[in-house]
Amino acid sequence: MHPLTLSVSVNPIPLHRAGETQEEKASESEVKGDFTVHKLTEEVEVKTGEEEEDVMYVKRSKISKINNETNQSESVGLGDLKVLKHKVTGKARIVVRALNSGNVLLNTAVTKASMFTIAGGKQNIVIIPNITPQGLERYYAMVKTANDAKALVDALEKVK
Repeated sequence: MHPLTLSVSVNPIPLHRAGETQEEKASESEVKGDFTVHKLTEEVEVKTGEEEEDVMYVKRSKISKINNETNQSESVGLGDLKVLKHKVTGKARIVVRALNSGNVLLNTAVTKASMFTIAGGKQNIVIIPNITPQGLERYYAMVKTANDAKALVDALEKVK
């Protein structure tokens, strides 16, 4: 058996246009610093929709979503869980925003029919129902202690 040899011929592609001088080539690659500098010293007001709501409870918690088919949980993120009550309408909701980005991890209404239960071996997990057009979703908020979980459920029952 003989080894197979392969030869490839490559035609070089010129990197400049015909008739172009060395100076013209250099001017294309030069970066000019004639742009204006904008100072970003003014703070931009950020509206979250929470301005017209009273904070009834705040606690850092880990939020996980429970898969209804497999009954397994998947982590959504870590953030400050707030129980908010609107000053005018009296409607309440739970909002959890991620610590670093501020993205909303959970935003669900608290209704009279909502049932919040404490679970977990340490009794530091609160099951949170979330009704969507697709059906019922279940989340859980893991707080540091059993007392924190009890205080969360008490705050939720108070704002119903």
